[in-house]
Amino acid sequence: LNDTDNTVIYLILPTMIDALNDFEGNTQTMIFERISFIIKTFKYICRPFISDLVDVVIKYFFEREFQKIICEILMKMLELFLDDMENYFPKLVPIMLEVLNDKTTYDKATTITMRKNIFKCFIFMSSKISNYLGLVVPEMVNILYSSMNEIKYDYVYASNIVNNINTKNAISSIATGSSFTPSNNTSMTGINDEKGRDEEIFVFIENIIKLPAFSQQMPKVISILLKYMEVIPSSREKIMKIFLLMMNNFKNIFLTFFPLVVRTSKAIGIPQLQFFNAFKKALERDAIIELIHNYDPK
Repeated sequence: LNDTDNTVIYLILPTMIDALNDFEGNTQTMIFERISFIIKTFKYICRPFISDLVDVVIKYFFEREFQKIICEILMKMLELFLDDMENYFPKLVPIMLEVLNDKTTYDKATTITMRKNIFKCFIFMSSKISNYLGLVVPEMVNILYSSMNEIKYDYVYASNIVNNINTKNAISSIATGSSFTPSNNTSMTGINDEKGRDEEIFVFIENIIKLPAFSQQMPKVISILLKYMEVIPSSREKIMKIFLLMMNNFKNIFLTFFPLVVRTSKAIGIPQLQFFNAFKKALERDAIIELIHNYDPK
Protein backbone atom coordinates (compact mmCIF):
# COMPACT_ATOMS: atom_id res chain seq x y z
CA LEU A 1 0.00 0.00 0.00
CA ASN A 2 1.27 3.49 -0.81
CA ASP A 3 0.85 6.83 0.94
CA THR A 4 -2.22 7.60 -1.16
CA ASP A 5 -3.95 4.45 0.15
CA ASN A 6 -3.12 5.49 3.71
CA THR A 7 -4.49 8.96 3.16
CA VAL A 8 -7.72 7.63 1.67
CA ILE A 9 -8.31 5.33 4.66
CA TYR A 10 -7.53 8.15 7.08
CA LEU A 11 -10.28 10.16 5.39
CA ILE A 12 -12.87 7.47 4.73
CA LEU A 13 -12.91 5.43 7.95
CA PRO A 14 -13.54 8.33 10.37
CA THR A 15 -16.24 9.63 8.02
CA MET A 16 -18.00 6.26 8.03
CA ILE A 17 -17.80 6.01 11.80
CA ASP A 18 -19.34 9.48 12.17
CA ALA A 19 -22.01 8.68 9.56
CA LEU A 20 -23.40 5.85 11.69
CA ASN A 21 -25.07 8.50 13.87
CA ASP A 22 -26.85 10.04 10.89
CA PHE A 23 -28.56 6.97 9.42
CA GLU A 24 -30.71 4.04 10.49
CA GLY A 25 -31.55 0.48 9.51
CA ASN A 26 -30.28 -0.83 6.19
CA THR A 27 -28.02 2.16 5.61
CA GLN A 28 -26.30 1.58 8.95
CA THR A 29 -25.89 -2.09 8.06
CA MET A 30 -24.26 -1.10 4.77
CA ILE A 31 -21.86 1.23 6.61
CA PHE A 32 -20.92 -1.50 9.05
CA GLU A 33 -20.23 -3.84 6.13
CA ARG A 34 -17.97 -1.22 4.52
CA ILE A 35 -16.12 -0.70 7.81
CA SER A 36 -15.63 -4.46 8.13
CA PHE A 37 -14.34 -4.61 4.55
CA ILE A 38 -11.87 -1.79 5.18
CA ILE A 39 -10.48 -3.48 8.31
CA LYS A 40 -10.11 -6.83 6.53
CA THR A 41 -8.52 -5.25 3.46
CA PHE A 42 -6.27 -2.51 4.85
CA LYS A 43 -5.58 -4.21 8.19
CA TYR A 44 -2.81 -2.47 10.16
CA ILE A 45 -3.45 0.92 8.57
CA CYS A 46 -6.61 0.96 10.71
CA ARG A 47 -4.69 0.77 14.02
CA PRO A 48 -5.04 4.52 14.81
CA PHE A 49 -8.83 4.09 14.83
CA ILE A 50 -9.00 1.23 17.34
CA SER A 51 -10.47 3.39 20.10
CA ASP A 52 -13.19 4.79 17.84
CA LEU A 53 -14.03 1.32 16.52
CA VAL A 54 -14.28 -0.12 20.04
CA ASP A 55 -16.69 2.68 20.95
CA VAL A 56 -18.81 1.70 17.92
CA VAL A 57 -18.78 -1.96 18.96
CA ILE A 58 -19.90 -1.12 22.49
CA LYS A 59 -22.57 1.31 21.33
CA TYR A 60 -24.25 -1.05 18.86
CA PHE A 61 -23.61 -4.48 20.40
CA PHE A 62 -27.11 -4.68 21.86
CA GLU A 63 -28.77 -3.85 18.55
CA ARG A 64 -29.95 -7.26 17.39
CA GLU A 65 -29.84 -6.45 13.68
CA PHE A 66 -26.16 -5.46 13.92
CA GLN A 67 -24.81 -8.14 16.26
CA LYS A 68 -23.47 -10.42 13.52
CA ILE A 69 -21.54 -7.72 11.68
CA ILE A 70 -20.39 -6.16 14.98
CA CYS A 71 -18.93 -9.53 16.00
CA GLU A 72 -17.21 -9.80 12.62
CA ILE A 73 -15.61 -6.38 13.13
CA LEU A 74 -14.58 -7.23 16.67
CA MET A 75 -13.12 -10.61 15.66
CA LYS A 76 -10.99 -9.01 12.95
CA MET A 77 -9.76 -6.32 15.33
CA LEU A 78 -8.83 -8.96 17.91
CA GLU A 79 -7.05 -10.99 15.26
CA LEU A 80 -5.04 -8.02 14.00
CA PHE A 81 -4.51 -5.91 17.11
CA LEU A 82 -4.74 -8.26 20.10
CA ASP A 83 -2.03 -6.53 22.11
CA ASP A 84 -3.70 -3.15 21.60
CA MET A 85 -7.17 -4.56 22.13
CA GLU A 86 -6.19 -5.95 25.53
CA ASN A 87 -6.36 -2.38 26.84
CA TYR A 88 -10.08 -2.38 26.03
CA PHE A 89 -10.92 -5.72 27.68
CA PRO A 90 -12.28 -3.95 30.81
CA LYS A 91 -14.93 -2.40 28.55
CA LEU A 92 -15.46 -5.26 26.11
CA VAL A 93 -15.69 -8.28 28.41
CA PRO A 94 -18.60 -6.95 30.55
CA ILE A 95 -20.59 -5.86 27.49
CA MET A 96 -20.04 -9.23 25.78
CA LEU A 97 -21.20 -11.05 28.92
CA GLU A 98 -24.18 -8.73 29.18
CA VAL A 99 -25.20 -9.60 25.62
CA LEU A 100 -24.83 -13.30 26.40
CA ASN A 101 -27.01 -12.86 29.47
CA ASP A 102 -29.62 -10.76 27.67
CA LYS A 103 -33.05 -12.11 28.59
CA THR A 104 -34.73 -10.56 25.56
CA THR A 105 -36.71 -13.20 23.71
CA TYR A 106 -34.75 -14.34 20.68
CA ASP A 107 -35.65 -17.16 18.37
CA LYS A 108 -33.48 -20.21 19.02
CA ALA A 109 -31.42 -19.91 15.84
CA THR A 110 -30.56 -16.27 16.60
CA THR A 111 -29.57 -17.13 20.17
CA ILE A 112 -27.28 -19.95 19.02
CA THR A 113 -25.64 -17.75 16.37
CA MET A 114 -25.12 -14.92 18.86
CA ARG A 115 -23.50 -17.26 21.39
CA LYS A 116 -21.24 -18.79 18.75
CA ASN A 117 -20.10 -15.39 17.46
CA ILE A 118 -19.32 -14.02 20.92
CA PHE A 119 -17.34 -17.11 21.86
CA LYS A 120 -15.43 -16.83 18.60
CA CYS A 121 -14.37 -13.42 19.92
CA PHE A 122 -13.47 -14.95 23.28
CA ILE A 123 -11.33 -17.53 21.46
CA PHE A 124 -9.26 -14.72 19.96
CA MET A 125 -9.02 -13.13 23.44
CA SER A 126 -8.24 -16.37 25.26
CA SER A 127 -4.45 -16.00 25.55
CA LYS A 128 -4.89 -12.69 27.40
CA ILE A 129 -8.10 -13.26 29.31
CA SER A 130 -6.67 -14.58 32.60
CA ASN A 131 -7.85 -11.60 34.62
CA TYR A 132 -11.43 -12.11 33.45
CA LEU A 133 -11.88 -15.87 33.84
CA GLY A 134 -13.76 -15.29 37.09
CA LEU A 135 -16.38 -13.41 35.06
CA VAL A 136 -16.41 -15.42 31.84
CA VAL A 137 -16.37 -18.99 33.20
CA PRO A 138 -19.54 -18.72 35.35
CA GLU A 139 -21.48 -17.31 32.39
CA MET A 140 -20.03 -20.01 30.16
CA VAL A 141 -21.18 -22.67 32.64
CA ASN A 142 -24.70 -21.18 32.67
CA ILE A 143 -24.80 -21.26 28.89
CA LEU A 144 -23.70 -24.91 28.77
CA TYR A 145 -26.43 -25.83 31.27
CA SER A 146 -29.00 -23.96 29.20
CA SER A 147 -27.76 -25.41 25.91
CA MET A 148 -27.69 -28.93 27.33
CA ASN A 149 -31.33 -28.62 28.38
CA GLU A 150 -32.26 -27.17 24.98
CA ILE A 151 -30.66 -30.09 23.15
CA LYS A 152 -32.38 -32.56 25.47
CA TYR A 153 -35.73 -30.81 25.03
CA ASP A 154 -35.37 -30.81 21.24
CA TYR A 155 -34.69 -34.54 21.28
CA VAL A 156 -37.61 -35.34 23.58
CA TYR A 157 -39.91 -33.15 21.48
CA ALA A 158 -38.83 -34.91 18.27
CA SER A 159 -39.23 -38.30 19.94
CA ASN A 160 -42.77 -37.45 21.02
CA ILE A 161 -43.66 -36.49 17.46
CA VAL A 162 -42.33 -39.83 16.19
CA ASN A 163 -44.26 -41.68 18.91
CA ASN A 164 -47.48 -39.89 17.95
CA ILE A 165 -46.95 -40.72 14.29
CA ASN A 166 -46.27 -44.36 15.13
CA THR A 167 -49.40 -44.53 17.29
CA LYS A 168 -51.59 -43.09 14.53
CA ASN A 169 -50.05 -45.39 11.91
CA ALA A 170 -50.49 -48.42 14.19
CA ILE A 171 -54.18 -47.61 14.72
CA SER A 172 -54.62 -47.09 10.98
CA SER A 173 -52.93 -50.42 10.19
CA ILE A 174 -55.20 -52.25 12.63
CA ALA A 175 -58.26 -50.67 11.02
CA THR A 176 -57.14 -51.53 7.48
CA GLY A 177 -55.46 -54.84 8.24
CA SER A 178 -52.20 -53.65 6.69
CA SER A 179 -48.71 -54.26 8.06
CA PHE A 180 -47.01 -51.64 10.21
CA THR A 181 -43.31 -50.90 10.77
CA PRO A 182 -42.66 -48.20 13.38
CA SER A 183 -40.30 -45.34 12.67
CA ASN A 184 -37.03 -45.41 14.55
CA ASN A 185 -37.33 -43.78 17.95
CA THR A 186 -34.07 -44.26 19.79
CA SER A 187 -33.50 -44.05 23.51
CA MET A 188 -32.01 -41.01 25.20
CA THR A 189 -28.58 -42.22 24.13
CA GLY A 190 -29.46 -40.83 20.71
CA ILE A 191 -29.26 -37.24 21.92
CA ASN A 192 -26.57 -35.31 20.09
CA ASP A 193 -25.61 -31.75 19.35
CA GLU A 194 -26.34 -31.86 15.62
CA LYS A 195 -26.06 -28.06 15.27
CA GLY A 196 -22.66 -27.92 16.98
CA ARG A 197 -24.07 -25.09 19.03
CA ASP A 198 -21.37 -25.35 21.71
CA GLU A 199 -18.35 -26.05 19.50
CA GLU A 200 -16.84 -22.60 20.10
CA ILE A 201 -17.24 -22.96 23.86
CA PHE A 202 -15.30 -26.24 23.82
CA VAL A 203 -12.52 -24.62 21.76
CA PHE A 204 -12.44 -21.71 24.22
CA ILE A 205 -12.09 -24.16 27.13
CA GLU A 206 -9.22 -25.92 25.36
CA ASN A 207 -7.47 -22.56 24.97
CA ILE A 208 -7.89 -21.30 28.53
CA ILE A 209 -6.69 -24.60 30.04
CA LYS A 210 -3.19 -23.37 29.14
CA LEU A 211 -3.56 -20.37 31.48
CA PRO A 212 -2.29 -20.68 35.08
CA ALA A 213 -5.40 -18.84 36.30
CA PHE A 214 -7.60 -21.63 34.93
CA SER A 215 -6.76 -23.85 37.91
CA GLN A 216 -9.15 -21.79 40.06
CA GLN A 217 -12.00 -22.41 37.60
CA MET A 218 -11.45 -26.17 37.17
CA PRO A 219 -14.11 -27.35 39.66
CA LYS A 220 -16.87 -25.40 37.87
CA VAL A 221 -15.73 -26.53 34.41
CA ILE A 222 -15.28 -30.19 35.34
CA SER A 223 -18.70 -30.28 36.99
CA ILE A 224 -20.58 -28.95 33.96
CA LEU A 225 -18.58 -31.08 31.50
CA LEU A 226 -19.37 -34.24 33.44
CA LYS A 227 -23.06 -33.36 33.38
CA TYR A 228 -22.91 -32.45 29.69
CA MET A 229 -21.28 -35.73 28.65
CA GLU A 230 -23.84 -37.59 30.75
CA VAL A 231 -26.77 -35.97 28.92
CA ILE A 232 -25.24 -35.51 25.44
CA PRO A 233 -23.43 -38.73 24.43
CA SER A 234 -22.07 -37.24 21.21
CA SER A 235 -19.93 -34.86 23.30
CA ARG A 236 -18.06 -37.57 25.22
CA GLU A 237 -15.01 -37.98 23.01
CA LYS A 238 -14.51 -34.22 22.84
CA ILE A 239 -14.88 -33.78 26.61
CA MET A 240 -12.51 -36.67 27.36
CA LYS A 241 -9.89 -34.85 25.26
CA ILE A 242 -10.50 -31.71 27.31
CA PHE A 243 -10.04 -33.70 30.52
CA LEU A 244 -6.76 -35.04 29.13
CA LEU A 245 -5.59 -31.45 28.54
CA MET A 246 -6.46 -30.65 32.14
CA MET A 247 -4.47 -33.69 33.25
CA ASN A 248 -1.44 -32.60 31.22
CA ASN A 249 -1.53 -28.98 32.46
CA PHE A 250 -2.74 -29.39 36.06
CA LYS A 251 -2.11 -33.03 36.89
CA ASN A 252 -2.09 -32.76 40.69
CA ILE A 253 -5.27 -30.68 40.76
CA PHE A 254 -7.07 -32.80 38.19
CA LEU A 255 -6.29 -36.03 40.04
CA THR A 256 -8.37 -34.64 42.91
CA PHE A 257 -11.41 -34.82 40.63
CA PHE A 258 -10.38 -37.96 38.76
CA PRO A 259 -12.40 -40.38 40.93
CA LEU A 260 -15.50 -38.37 40.01
CA VAL A 261 -14.58 -38.64 36.34
CA VAL A 262 -14.18 -42.40 36.78
CA ARG A 263 -17.54 -42.80 38.52
CA THR A 264 -19.35 -40.74 35.90
CA SER A 265 -17.69 -42.63 33.06
CA LYS A 266 -18.78 -45.92 34.61
CA ALA A 267 -22.32 -44.66 35.17
CA ILE A 268 -22.80 -43.58 31.55
CA GLY A 269 -21.22 -46.73 30.15
CA ILE A 270 -18.02 -45.50 28.54
CA PRO A 271 -16.14 -48.70 27.57
CA GLN A 272 -13.16 -49.52 29.79
CA LEU A 273 -10.69 -49.65 26.87
CA GLN A 274 -11.81 -46.29 25.52
CA PHE A 275 -11.55 -44.75 28.97
CA PHE A 276 -8.03 -45.95 29.70
CA ASN A 277 -6.76 -45.19 26.22
CA ALA A 278 -7.68 -41.58 26.89
CA PHE A 279 -5.60 -41.33 30.07
CA LYS A 280 -2.96 -44.06 30.06
CA LYS A 281 -0.16 -41.79 28.80
CA ALA A 282 -0.88 -39.11 31.37
CA LEU A 283 -1.40 -41.27 34.46
CA GLU A 284 1.22 -42.90 36.63
CA ARG A 285 1.37 -46.68 36.16
CA ASP A 286 0.32 -47.25 39.77
CA ALA A 287 -2.69 -45.00 39.31
CA ILE A 288 -3.81 -47.05 36.29
CA ILE A 289 -3.47 -50.29 38.25
CA GLU A 290 -5.55 -48.86 41.07
CA LEU A 291 -8.23 -47.64 38.67
CA ILE A 292 -8.42 -51.03 36.93
CA HIS A 293 -9.52 -52.53 40.22
CA ASN A 294 -12.25 -49.91 40.59
CA TYR A 295 -13.53 -49.71 37.01
CA ASP A 296 -15.93 -52.41 35.92
CA PRO A 297 -15.27 -53.65 32.37
CA LYS A 298 -17.96 -52.91 29.80
